Amino acid sequence: MLFCPNCGIKNEDKAKFCENCGTKLEGIRIVKKPTIDVKKYGEKAKSLTKMQIIVLAEVICLILVIGMFFGMGISQNSAESVARRYLQAYSEQNWSRVYDMTDYPEGGLLQKYQFIELMKSSEAPEITSFEIKKDKQAVSGIQKSFNVEYTIKGGGADTLQLNLTKQGEKSILFFDRWKVSSDEQVVKDFCISVPAGASVAVDGIALTDSEKAENQIDGMNSYYVTLFTGSHKLQVAAPWFELYETDFSAVQGEQFTVSDLKLADEGQTAVQAKMQEALEKVYRAAMSGQEFSEISDLFLDKYKDSCEESYDNFASGLHNQESYTLNQVAFTDFKCKFNYNTSHKGMLGAEMTFNYDTQYTYSYKSWMNNLVTEEETGNGGSYMSASFGYDGETYKLTSISIGSVL
Repeated sequence: MLFCPNCGIKNEDKAKFCENCGTKLEGIRIVKKPTIDVKKYGEKAKSLTKMQIIVLAEVICLILVIGMFFGMGISQNSAESVARRYLQAYSEQNWSRVYDMTDYPEGGLLQKYQFIELMKSSEAPEITSFEIKKDKQAVSGIQKSFNVEYTIKGGGADTLQLNLTKQGEKSILFFDRWKVSSDEQVVKDFCISVPAGASVAVDGIALTDSEKAENQIDGMNSYYVTLFTGSHKLQVAAPWFELYETDFSAVQGEQFTVSDLKLADEGQTAVQAKMQEALEKVYRAAMSGQEFSEISDLFLDKYKDSCEESYDNFASGLHNQESYTLNQVAFTDFKCKFNYNTSHKGMLGAEMTFNYDTQYTYSYKSWMNNLVTEEETGNGGSYMSASFGYDGETYKLTSISIGSVL
C-alpha cells in the first residue's frame, strides 16, 4: 500500500504515479499494516502456573477483606454507633457495659463496682424504646452530640442530649474511639466537712490526706473529692465518739457537713475527767498566784492567747476580794452535759455543775478599827463551761469559763 507524499491519497502497491495528482511514486516505501500473532500471545497467556493463579486469587480476596474490614470498622466505631450501643445497654440496664462506654475520669471513688451498686440502688428508669433523631453540630473535632427521643415504661416520651468525646487512643489501631461524656454523671470537688481528728470513708473507701483541703476552718477538716452524682454512704469515726453513719446526695455545687457526732460512754467519761482536771488546776494556779504558762498545756495552741486572758481575769477576781481569802477548796458531785453548739463548728462543748467545800480567811475591822481575821468554812454549788478541739492526739481546751466559789 502506497501513500502519495503530495496529497496523501492511498494507491495500489504497484502504482507508479498517484491516481489523484499524478505525482511519481517510484522509490516510495510501502507501509504495511502490522499484524498480531494471536496464537503466539495466547500460548504465553496460557502459560500462568496454578500457583500464580492461586496467589492472584488470594490477593483479590485480601483486597476485598481489607475493604470490608475498614468499612465495618468505620461503621461500628462511629460516634452514632457508639451512642446506639450505649442506649441499648442502658435500656437493658447492663451497668457494666454502660460504665465501659462512658468517659469517666480516674479516681478512687469512681470504680466500676461503685457505679454498678449506685445504679442498682437508684431505681433507674426503665427505657422501653429510643430513637436517635439527629446529630447536632459538633462543638469541635473531638465532640459530637445527638438528640435522643426515648420512652419510659409507664410514662410518656422524653428527650435528652447525648454528648460523646473522641478518645486519645484508637480502636483496633485504626479507628476513632468514642465514649459518652460523663460531665452530667460526675460531681467534681464535692466538699465533705467533718470535725477535726475524724477519719472519713465514702462507700467504704477511706479518704486520705491528699484529698484534705490545705486551709481548714477551725475545728473542722474538709475533703474535696470527685464522685458519681447520686446517693452515697458516709462513715465518720472520731476518738471518743460513736461511729457516725448516714447517706448523702452528691450534687454539683453543693457540700455536706457533719458536726453532730455523739460522744460514746468512754468519751463522756474522758471529757468529764478533763473538765475536772481543768477546774482543779485553774483554781490551784490562781490561788497560788501562778502565771498562765503553768497550766498552758491544757489548752489548744491556737487559742492560748484568748484563754490566757480568761485565766487572768478569773485569778484577778479571786484575789480582789477585800474580805475573803481562799485557802483551800475541794470539789465533788460533778455532773456534765455535752453538745456541739459552740461558737466554733466541729468543736465539742461541755457544761459541768459541781459542789464545793471551802476554807477561807474572813478579814474585817473591829469597832476599834483593829483588823480582825477569822478562819471560816463554806460550801455550795457552782458551774463551768468549756469547749474542746482536737490537736492530732487528744482533745484540748479552746475556751473556758469558771464560776467563783467566793
